[in-house]
Amino acid sequence: AIGLGLLIGFQLPINFRHPYCSKSVTEFWRRWHITLGQWFRDYIYIPLGGNRNGTARTYRNLFLVWLFTGIWHGAGWNFILWGCFLFLLISIEKLGLKKWLERSHVLSRLYLLLMIPLSWMLFAITNIKELGIYFSRLFPILPSFRGLYVNPYDYVKYVRFFIPLLIIAGFFATQIPIRLYRKYEKHPICVILLIIVFWYSIYQLAIGLNNPFLYFRF
Repeated sequence: AIGLGLLIGFQLPINFRHPYCSKSVTEFWRRWHITLGQWFRDYIYIPLGGNRNGTARTYRNLFLVWLFTGIWHGAGWNFILWGCFLFLLISIEKLGLKKWLERSHVLSRLYLLLMIPLSWMLFAITNIKELGIYFSRLFPILPSFRGLYVNPYDYVKYVRFFIPLLIIAGFFATQIPIRLYRKYEKHPICVILLIIVFWYSIYQLAIGLNNPFLYFRF
């Protein structure tokens, strides 16, 4: 989007700053969809008083921000649950979990890579009944959910199928590619690699037409 904007003369702001390098959900949402977060901060959180009027009102304001963020995405209960789930995680982090997570590069990222996909599950599945079924099959090891899962070894098949894409995605989710680009941007090999990445991305969009990118809804 930034590149297309430059082609027609617009300087668009950076909206995603390596969010999956974060160590907490709080940090993730400072890096993900930055302009939307800034809008809710400037027009909802700060006018309500922000964190200036005591702990109770700070959490109230935080709850309202995430409630409105959920409603902004759609008039569905799943979006309300999504907003409340993120409010709960961020509140727990503010109470002390964030400081604990920042002590470990490994545990903090494992925590993030568990919680963020769970939040996307709430975001993506609009039917509450289907959401319950999905959740029960996602965690079949829990006693109350036993017997509900199907094809328990599907994950092995899909990991094998998607492993090249997972490796590529994991690499590009880090800051390593941008550092390499800044160092070698004028080199012909760098240009060739960028062309390959571009057309591979177009290919992935083309074969994924029956499973469109989540934000195409908005």
